[in-house]
Amino acid sequence: MIDAMCPVRDTRELSGVYRFGRQPADLYGEWSRHRSPSGNRCALDGRIDHQGGDSDARVLALYEERGLVGLRGLIGDWSLVIWDAQRRAVVLASDFAGTRPLYYSCSSGSVAWSTSLSRMVRMTGQRQLDLDFAAEFLYSGFPEGLTPYKGIYPVPAGQALIVTRSGVEKVVLWTPPVEGSIHYAAETEYEERFRALFEDAVAVRLQTPAPVAAELSGGLDSSSIVCMADRLIRSGAAPATGVVTFSYEVTGSPDQRYMEEVERMCPTVSPLHLDGDAFPLMTGHTSVGRPTLAERRLRELRSHMEAAGCGALLTGQFGDLITGNVLDDSVQAADYLRRGRFLAASRELLAWGRSARTPVYGLLRRALRTAFGQPVPSPELQDEDNSLAARMRERALDRLQQRAVDPALQRAIPSRRQKLFAMRSLFASRAFQCPEPLDGLIYSHPFTHRPLVEFMLSIPPALICRPGEPRRLMRRALRGILAEPVWRRRSKGNYEGMFLRGMRVCGAVLLKDPESMLLVQLGCVDAASVSRRLLRLSQGLESNGAQLRQIILLEFWLRQRFQDGDLTEGDGPNV
Repeated sequence: MIDAMCPVRDTRELSGVYRFGRQPADLYGEWSRHRSPSGNRCALDGRIDHQGGDSDARVLALYEERGLVGLRGLIGDWSLVIWDAQRRAVVLASDFAGTRPLYYSCSSGSVAWSTSLSRMVRMTGQRQLDLDFAAEFLYSGFPEGLTPYKGIYPVPAGQALIVTRSGVEKVVLWTPPVEGSIHYAAETEYEERFRALFEDAVAVRLQTPAPVAAELSGGLDSSSIVCMADRLIRSGAAPATGVVTFSYEVTGSPDQRYMEEVERMCPTVSPLHLDGDAFPLMTGHTSVGRPTLAERRLRELRSHMEAAGCGALLTGQFGDLITGNVLDDSVQAADYLRRGRFLAASRELLAWGRSARTPVYGLLRRALRTAFGQPVPSPELQDEDNSLAARMRERALDRLQQRAVDPALQRAIPSRRQKLFAMRSLFASRAFQCPEPLDGLIYSHPFTHRPLVEFMLSIPPALICRPGEPRRLMRRALRGILAEPVWRRRSKGNYEGMFLRGMRVCGAVLLKDPESMLLVQLGCVDAASVSRRLLRLSQGLESNGAQLRQIILLEFWLRQRFQDGDLTEGDGPNV
């Protein structure tokens, strides 16, 4: 179990400007609450685990004792700013998963930073659309190292930036384990270790004398968090007074009975069910600094959290990836192929083929490519119609190809490379960052708990997922903790219907005059292609809906931002 911990507390905005050659001057908030005798200052937004007392002071002490190396051991959800008086430098850093926001902008004479993107726009006056962001957002949905505004950038997850008059130096604070270094004698030892780490992941997020909010969808990820939280609270191992769960009722969804099983099993839970159709995942109105799904729902969620006295919201995000929720993980055979164990590889492929009902020849081709080909797939044009203009496709592909393949991926065992690549994209794009409608609240994901992630990346993949047994290790470790019907559940409802309903309402507006779309006028997408796909969407036909969702979301965000004067054109044609 956990030792001394920093309590979950309200976040605070970190915003300021340093003009090179002068002392740092605060613009907003109490970002420099702690100052050491040497003149250094530190301010932290978020939560540091296993650190008693004043987090700012302890973090600054680590930095003064060991430099940036001292920050590598920090576990939690955090972003921070340090003023290094001796070097006359501003240090900006973020946790390994990028869960707490932090942005910066450099000019010839100063550097500005803020945990609020909207605040950064007002501070710097940077309102020009970054078309590289638009290209990546429309192509993959995961723009890395960019914001919608030219000249404003997110601090990279798991890195520190040292900003001085001479420029910006990047220092990597975290790299994933890649060599599978953990081996136990018995499978039960892995189960015990998973259970202990998951308990810790939830417990550190319950260190508050108030109720904690949690999403509850009826799936394994959210249900396991709620069940573990209830167990810890009832045992007295966590000071939180209860769990307020938020569930979304969707007509025809199979999830309802599983939510109710969890609610019935957990006496500390206070359930709140919201009508999923009343708060669509996509709307034509937005008021945030970057395109955000479910903005209305997040604002409704915030109002309920504030009414219940909850300062933290726990989600099940990242659980699918890290716990092996896949029906086909046949690339495990690539590890045998790489070692020349062809008979073992054949048996593995046959087992996965039977389980996934997939021809074994296709699985073999993929396993061979994984074992002896490139560490990760090279960028290729999407097969589906994505409506991007040629120059935007080129922008997106150029950025993807320019990213050097992480050397760690080349050292990783073949079966782990794709997971590492997906994880890197999620972290680099800050997919787990607190959304702006929840600014000022803790928005946290127990499955991104760093010790748990590192453990799952260090054990044999065959323990995590087997043919016909997705989430093998998780299920075995949490039996008796999860509600039994949820533990036995093999599939889950999805929100595709909710997305489609929101998309069709917005799509009908765009279909009236596709030529007037800002994305068309900016030269980002082709009007004829978008029109054809919107029509197919309205008819319930295949339209590459996942990527069309990106187009609709960005289009309505752009309309609102241009209308409010918070954005100007990029380097495309005039609007």
